[in-house]
Amino acid sequence: MELAATAKESYDTSGLVERKDTQIHELTAALREADALAAKQKSALTALETNRALLSQARAAQAETIARLEGELSTLQLQHQANQVTLKTAAARIADREELWKPLSNGKRS
Repeated sequence: MELAATAKESYDTSGLVERKDTQIHELTAALREADALAAKQKSALTALETNRALLSQARAAQAETIARLEGELSTLQLQHQANQVTLKTAAARIADREELWKPLSNGKRS
């Protein structure tokens, strides 16, 4: 009986060791998978941060371009207004000259 109890105890102990060994292998495999997933996520995060930095630089460059173009547009608008004034002044002078020539033209025909 004592031998049977010892054998049973030994069997139970070796079974427990095998189960624990299997659990350790399963947990080790799960840990490796988790580490691999964490590495992929870290890589993806690094790529996203790099992309974010590039987009931020592009946005800053676009903001500078917009500011420059707004300045150029303002200058062009002022030039356009000056040209309109010049054109109106020239048109008024031409009209004045035509008015001056009308009496002279009418007088010569008489």
